[in-house]
Amino acid sequence: MTNEIVRQLLEQGGMYSLEKPIGDMKFMVDVHYVAAMNTPGGGKNDIPNRLKRQFALFNVPLPSVAAINGIFGRLVEGRFSTDVFADEVVFVASKLVPLTITLWNRTQVGAKYWPWRMVAFNAKLVQCAPCMACRPLSTYEHLSS
Repeated sequence: MTNEIVRQLLEQGGMYSLEKPIGDMKFMVDVHYVAAMNTPGGGKNDIPNRLKRQFALFNVPLPSVAAINGIFGRLVEGRFSTDVFADEVVFVASKLVPLTITLWNRTQVGAKYWPWRMVAFNAKLVQCAPCMACRPLSTYEHLSS
């Protein structure tokens, strides 16, 4: 039902009112729409083709670890240069990108042992990520069955 209301809003520029008098068209003006969704599957439903055709679709795959290191490593190098910061700060800053990647990888590995592993990453998972990264992976092995 919600998808059909959104589709009608995009196609006709408004939607029919459910209040009295029933059937009055309510128009939305000066509104821009941006939408994002993950690939369907794993409990996530696809949207109808009638709604999909209203958008320009782009599939953006995750970058490789080397690309992430290259992009964000250069940004960190540029921000924490030796002309401005002490050598100790520059050294610690150079470790930020690899540590973030390691944290993300350990979070993904730890999450596959969780009971809600079929659910997409949510606030509860992100909240527990620092705890997971500090524990050895063997802590979660008993949950894999």
